[in-house]
Amino acid sequence: RANTRSNDTTLHIETTTTPSKPIIHGVIKDRIYVAQGLRVPPEKTRVRAFAPSNAVRYHPFCDDFGPMNLSSVIRFIQELEGELGRHAGSALVYVAEGGRRGLTNAVFLLGAYMLIQHDMSADGVCSLFGWATGGLVEEYRDATYTRADF
Repeated sequence: RANTRSNDTTLHIETTTTPSKPIIHGVIKDRIYVAQGLRVPPEKTRVRAFAPSNAVRYHPFCDDFGPMNLSSVIRFIQELEGELGRHAGSALVYVAEGGRRGLTNAVFLLGAYMLIQHDMSADGVCSLFGWATGGLVEEYRDATYTRADF
């Protein structure tokens, strides 16, 4: 069990066995976090795991990769807002699927949430997720079976 500090709030979350380092970052202090490679405590704590439904997924044509369509973004916002409303006294941890694409999708969806629901500027969102660089996330690519040449 590890004490993981994020935005001056200590969350007690157990790490899972993953090939990469566990990640947790605050999005809204004491309310919303994004994590990967962590096991969130049981529901009886003030920290709750959140994962969007299967309706919020990118459906590739080939080896392409996102971003998600607008209906997925809106569905995500509705699901997250519903979860926040049902658990007003808890911090929600969006547990991203494994791998770079899973974390990229989580960052994209939470960034869209901050833009749409909280009127955050694009610069503010970039600053908020400035930690999501290089080997942590993957660039979106076009719909093709071949390697991108750009």
